[in-house]
Amino acid sequence: STQSTWAVNQTLLSGSSPYNGSDLLRSLHATRFDGATGTVSLDDNGDRVFPSYSLFNIQEDGRIWEARWMQGELLLPLQPMIWGDGTTNVPADYHVECPSGQTLMFNVRPPVCSSRITSPGSIINRGVPVGMIVALAVGGFLILAMAIALFLFFSRRTVPGPTGHIAIIFTDIVGSPELWSHNAVAMSKALKEHNSIVRAHIKRYGAYEVKNEGETFMIAVRSPAVAVNMCLSVQIALNDHGWPPDLLKTRLASTVLSRHDTIVFNGLRVRMGVAAGYVDSSIDSATRRSNYFGSVVNLAARIMEAAHGGQLLVSSSVRDALTIELGLRSVDVSELGHARLAGFPDTVPLFHVSCARLAKRSFPPPLAAMVHDDPSSSANSRRPYNRISPERKRELMNIAKNAVEVDYLVKVAYWKNEGGQSSDSPDTP
Repeated sequence: STQSTWAVNQTLLSGSSPYNGSDLLRSLHATRFDGATGTVSLDDNGDRVFPSYSLFNIQEDGRIWEARWMQGELLLPLQPMIWGDGTTNVPADYHVECPSGQTLMFNVRPPVCSSRITSPGSIINRGVPVGMIVALAVGGFLILAMAIALFLFFSRRTVPGPTGHIAIIFTDIVGSPELWSHNAVAMSKALKEHNSIVRAHIKRYGAYEVKNEGETFMIAVRSPAVAVNMCLSVQIALNDHGWPPDLLKTRLASTVLSRHDTIVFNGLRVRMGVAAGYVDSSIDSATRRSNYFGSVVNLAARIMEAAHGGQLLVSSSVRDALTIELGLRSVDVSELGHARLAGFPDTVPLFHVSCARLAKRSFPPPLAAMVHDDPSSSANSRRPYNRISPERKRELMNIAKNAVEVDYLVKVAYWKNEGGQSSDSPDTP
């Protein structure tokens, strides 16, 4: 039929195999072509659009007959085939017998024999003109060159991060050496999933990925409160994630349930530390991204090292920002005491931050040298008054009051013993 011939021609022109039924059927959908008796239009389902068309049939005796439909009605009897020249004469090139080694090419009109056949899968075998092959090659080269240019442009584009007073986050997977040695395949998959979760939250909260080395992330955030909310959200996402079963068989990644079968820990344990303040930054010449330096960066890293897996610790500056920005309505902050951290001469107060979804988690003391209530400690002498417990405040107030009274009595006794009022005698109460 005309449709079948058209399908074969189009399949060959598109570079597809004529033996592929899917390609043949695809060429019969949503197309229009000149048939033997006129224009043929096919819709998206491969059905003819116009109800008036003709079909022809080759009889057993070699005669060609045409069946014609007009407005959906079949006209009978059948009549001889009317070809494109308007006559019933069969074209001379209809019956083509190609010499040995040549094949009939349907992609040209009238069909001709060609010896350009080299292999069933070659492009030339399908009748594609050489000019089209050259055009495709040149076009492919231009597309590749453009892709390389765009890659070089975006790879060299400077992507600056936040500056000024910001928050710095450090995260780290706890026990990664043991996890890698237990099952490297499961850990490799888990690490990719962990990185995807962290990066999804970086994008969601408008944070800035400074660097990712091994199992550690360094992140910059414009607001300490946003940084804390992001960290807590990451902890919840990690806890809810479906980790590889082989990973959950390890001690450091097993699922831990509460007495009410609530998931407390699940999968990778990630410790986090956050500090806030003014930081120095510069653009790395190799990565074209911002890098950060200074005591705030060092403090965030040391605080992270003091945390346990699944725990979030923050500095006093972050805790103060939470009080101002959130009013501590959505998070729970508890002071753990002062710690001696490497690189810092003075002790540093540490604060544990949690939320309702993570409230069932409990942790040992921080992984740092903690300073307890020692009167000789310089840290305690510098502890801000508003962080002293109410009981300690009352105790200090009583000591101060007693000291004033004792000083007054001593001075009164001295004045009486001298038999008169001295120049430094106390005023009468």
